[in-house]
Amino acid sequence: MTFCKHEKYKVINDIWAPKWSTSQVLISANKVSEKVDHYLIKFTKAPSIKGWLYITRKDIIRGGKQKNGTGWVYTPHLDWFEDFTPLKTCEHTD
Repeated sequence: MTFCKHEKYKVINDIWAPKWSTSQVLISANKVSEKVDHYLIKFTKAPSIKGWLYITRKDIIRGGKQKNGTGWVYTPHLDWFEDFTPLKTCEHTD
């Protein structure tokens, strides 16, 4: 997936790693906004997954919501993520 820096997106870079037993990614429900459709994820403690991953809000929500400790998380499957490559040039003017 690629898109230019002018698209509205949200970065989440504080997730340690996917839950390896189920291949689910636990994303805090309070980080998912109805106003943002594009999400970029980077894991902090998953050395086998390098770079940024892309997922849509629709796919995050499709994973379902569950209680995790004192809060709620969405649980999209790791297979639903795409590798992300930033688009270096776009048609917008800065």
